[in-house]
Amino acid sequence: MSFFVTADGGLTTAGYVGCVVLMVALVVIASVLSAQKSKGTGMDARKLAFCAMGMALAFEIGRASCRERV
Repeated sequence: MSFFVTADGGLTTAGYVGCVVLMVALVVIASVLSAQKSKGTGMDARKLAFCAMGMALAFEIGRASCRERV
């Protein structure tokens, strides 16, 4: 775990890269599942932007709560 997080609770470069990779993978999985479920309507730009903003907000809230604990 120390590979991704510094001693003071911040993220290392590997931590940031890991988070970005995880977020991209989640968006791709959600898009594929959405396309299979809706059969043709898929995920338009507005839905994708809304999901991305929600993930960014969750990421920042998680980081803020980790900083408060340290």
